[in-house]
Amino acid sequence: GFSPPGWFGSIMFLPGGFFIGNTNLNSLQECFLSGNYLERQPGRFLKIAVGSGLAMVTGALVLMAIVRNIYLFFLAITAMGIGTGLVLPAVNTLITSAAAREERGIITCLYGSLRFFGVALGPPAFGLATAWGKLALFLTAAALVALTTAFLLAFVRIEKILPDKLLPDNN
Repeated sequence: GFSPPGWFGSIMFLPGGFFIGNTNLNSLQECFLSGNYLERQPGRFLKIAVGSGLAMVTGALVLMAIVRNIYLFFLAITAMGIGTGLVLPAVNTLITSAAAREERGIITCLYGSLRFFGVALGPPAFGLATAWGKLALFLTAAALVALTTAFLLAFVRIEKILPDKLLPDNN
């Protein structure tokens, strides 16, 4: 009988890999675009970028909780990637700009370490949380992101964090 070559099975997984890789590509592309824009308009766009990016992530998580269609699910993942890509450059700018120049290296190092702890601990934590079910998992995550967004909008004051040269009035 016919036996397909060994590489045939790998090719069959390409469409799934494309969809998964596409979400990372969207995140990377949005990081690049928002980072370029932030470079030109530093203080004017930061809070808007973080708030709207987190709102996109919240909406995507809610959508992921309620949809059954795989294409809508990947659309939600893509929206979450774009939201994350919108948030990261702005948060990087806020954190590094909040520190004095002589402390910036250690602050950047601590921020990077904490971020990668989240990257490392996120998958096992979400893996354990799958026992709650899809709806509870994604809605709990959406609620946490929504609370973070509300905290940002209520308490983060760009004018107190950024140095004067990055504030919108001084550009």
